[in-house]
Parts: sequence; structure tokens; C-alpha cells
Amino acid sequence: LEIAINETDEQTKKYSQLQKHLIEGLQDLEKQSANLNLRFNSLLVGDIQSQSPAVVNFSFSPVEGEVLLHHLEAKNIFVGLGSACSAHSKEPSRILTGIGLSAEEARCSLRISFGRENTLEDVDRFLKEFVTAYEALYPTFSNESVKL
Repeated sequence: LEIAINETDEQTKKYSQLQKHLIEGLQDLEKQSANLNLRFNSLLVGDIQSQSPAVVNFSFSPVEGEVLLHHLEAKNIFVGLGSACSAHSKEPSRILTGIGLSAEEARCSLRISFGRENTLEDVDRFLKEFVTAYEALYPTFSNESVKL
């Protein structure tokens, strides 16, 4: 416990750096993609200092988060859909709907949590695999899919 307390400031700084790198990377991907439309899910959008630096939750309609999560798992990248206490629920996150997201927006979300072993290279790898999976899945979830 003493070691953890002594490392709190160092870990908070590290998580803040990872969070900033992830958010900026996602914003860059959004600028480069005609299909990607991000929403960072927070009551304090734009106020990063008031949020936990170890967690980023964002939406990317119309692709469902659970499907994208499985594509990332296949690449050994493990993210979440919501908090651990709602892990077995098939319903959209009540926290996300509670802050004003529609049920669809809540279902089209991922929760990224950082741990002490995560690096900037991990974030870069996530960004690469996220956009690859999103672009591959987008036609299936959009009105652009071919109807026979």
C-alpha cells in the first residue's frame, strides 16, 4: 500500500500522457476518415483535468462497440464496453444514457482503461487496429451496405 501511495503522482502523470495521446490520436483519425464521427463521453467534455486519466470512453456510431471489441480481441487488444459492474448486461450503459447518449450511441462505445504496464506504443497499436476494424465494419452498419 505504501508503494502504491508513493507512486500515485507518477502513475497519474503517466495515465494523463497516455490519455492525451489516445484522444489526440483519435481526433487525428477522425480528421483523416470520411466515416469516423467520434463523441467523447463525459459530462465535462473538453475538461480532461476533471476526469480520471486512466479511462477514456468514446462513441463512434454506427458501428457497434461489441463487434469492434471482438475484432480488437482477435489482435490481442483488450478494451471494454462499460464498467465492470455492467459487464454481463446486454443493455446499453445506464451511465452513458444517463448523461444524454441515445441507446444507439451507448451501444457504439468503447471504454479504454490504462494500467501500469501500458505504453505509448500500446496506444499507437490500438489506434491502428481500431481504425482498420472501424473502416472494415462501417459498411455493414451504415446505410451504405449493399442491399440485395
